[in-house]
Amino acid sequence: MTSVLSVEAYLRTHGPALSSDVSAYFQQAGLSSAAARKRIERSGDEVRRLRRVRLPHNQRFLYLDDQFGKKEFQERLIDGLDRVRSVFGHALFAMEARGGIVPKPYFSIISGCPERVRGHLSPTTVLEILEGIGAVIVEDINEVGPCVRLLWPDQRVSPAAAKARLIAEDILLFGVMEWVRRLGLVSFHAVRARSLTAQPDFGSVRWDIVGPSYMSPLTTTHAGKTTPGFLAADVFISDLDERSVRYLLHKFGLLRNNAKLRPVIGMLVAGGFSPEAMKSLKAAGILCPTVRNLLGNDIFESLLMLLRTLENAAVVAATAPDQIYTLFTKLGPLQGALGRMRGAMFELIVAHAVQAGHGGSVNIGQRVLNPTTGESAEIDVLRFLSKQLWFYECKGYGPKRLVSVDEVRHWSEKQIPRMRDWAAANPGFKHHEQSFEFWTTSGFTAEAIDYLVSRWVNTRKFKVHWRSGTEVSAFVEQHATPSVLKTLQEFYTQDLV
Repeated sequence: MTSVLSVEAYLRTHGPALSSDVSAYFQQAGLSSAAARKRIERSGDEVRRLRRVRLPHNQRFLYLDDQFGKKEFQERLIDGLDRVRSVFGHALFAMEARGGIVPKPYFSIISGCPERVRGHLSPTTVLEILEGIGAVIVEDINEVGPCVRLLWPDQRVSPAAAKARLIAEDILLFGVMEWVRRLGLVSFHAVRARSLTAQPDFGSVRWDIVGPSYMSPLTTTHAGKTTPGFLAADVFISDLDERSVRYLLHKFGLLRNNAKLRPVIGMLVAGGFSPEAMKSLKAAGILCPTVRNLLGNDIFESLLMLLRTLENAAVVAATAPDQIYTLFTKLGPLQGALGRMRGAMFELIVAHAVQAGHGGSVNIGQRVLNPTTGESAEIDVLRFLSKQLWFYECKGYGPKRLVSVDEVRHWSEKQIPRMRDWAAANPGFKHHEQSFEFWTTSGFTAEAIDYLVSRWVNTRKFKVHWRSGTEVSAFVEQHATPSVLKTLQEFYTQDLV
C-alpha cells in the first residue's frame, strides 16, 4: 500500500504541486527538511517533473501522468509560476495583459528575456518550453502571421479580437512615439518602434520603442563628442496589475547588471496600473504614465471605442455605422493611425453597405476551416440571405496602392476553395448559391485584372465579381448612410477620379 507520506499519494490527493509545497507538507508531518527533500528526489517513475522548466531555488513542478494538461494542472502551474516569480510566469502574465494572443515576433518583447546572453534563457527557448508544456500554441492569423496564443483555462480569444487589439495598440504606439519626439525625450529621426519585421533592441532585450536621448543627465561628452543615453519603452492599452509588469522589471534588472550599457530612461505606458504595479515600477525608477495622462482622455476613450467597434464589428456596421466616421476624425490625425485603420474599417463599410443595399445578415472576420485538411480561411464579410451566400474580400487601401496579381491569385487559388469546402461541409449552407466578390477602395493592377478575367470568365457553378474604388464609391453612395460615404471620400478615395 502506498505510504501516506509518498509523493504519489500527495499528488493524488492534493493535485499537481511545486516540490516546495510537497516538502512543506512532509515537514509538517514530522520529516526533517533533508529527509523531505530526499523523499521527493527518490520518488518513483509515476511522479513526473515538468520537463525543462527549472524554477528558482531548484524547485520543480510535480504531477502524475493522468493529470498532465488538465484544468487543475494548468491552474496549479499558473499559481506556482506566480508564487516563485519564474521567467515563464513573467511571459505568460504579460501575454495575458496583451489579451492572450501576441504576434510571434512580439513574444521576444513581452518574454522579458535577453537574446544571446550566457546564463539566461532566450525568448526562443522560453517559447519552445511553454509550447512543450501546453501553456501556449503558435497558430497563423490572417494578415498577421504566426501568433502565440495562451491555452489557459477559460481563455477564449478570437482572431478578430486579437487583430482589434493589435490595431488599437499600434495606434497607441504611434501616439506615444509622437509624444516622446515632441517632448524632446528622444532623437526625432532615430527613434524606432516595433513592427512585425523588426523589434528595436537595447541591452540585448527587445522593446516596443527605443531611441537615443540627448537629455543632459543621460549624455556624456569626450573630446568634444556627445554620446547619448537611451529611452526604452513598452506600451499596453489595458490596465496592468503587479504580476503583469514583472516581465519589464526583469528586463530592467538585466540592464542594471550590465555596467557597459549607456544610461537609459525606462517607461511603461498602459491604460492604468494597480497600486501594487505602480509601486513596483516606481521603486525600480521606471516611468509609468497612463494613456490618459500622456495623450489625453479623448484619445484614450477613442482608442477604447475603436477596440469595442472592431470586436463587435458586425453589430456596429448594422446598428451604429456613424461610429466609423467618428473614429476616423478622432484618431486619424495621429501619425500612422490612418493607414493602420483603413483595412479593418473598410470591412465595416462593406458590411454596412451590402446589408443596407441587399439585405440579409452579415458576419465580419469569420474564420472557417476545411474539415478535411484543417486549412483555414478568414472571410472578411459574409452575407447570407435565404438560399444564398456572399463572400466579400475587402482591401481598404489608399488611392495610390493597387491590388496586386499575387493578392488576387491567393484569393482565387487558396481562399475561395477553402470557403467553398467549408460551406459544402456545413449542413446549413451546403445547398446555398455562392458569390465571391473582391472589393477595394483603390484599383487593380493590369496583371491582376488579366488574371481575374482569365481565371473566372468561364465559371458557372458560382459567381465571381470584383469592384474597384470608383465602383465601390458608387455603391456606397447609393446604399449607405451619408457618414459612411463621407468616410470613404475623406479617408480612402478622395484622390480617385
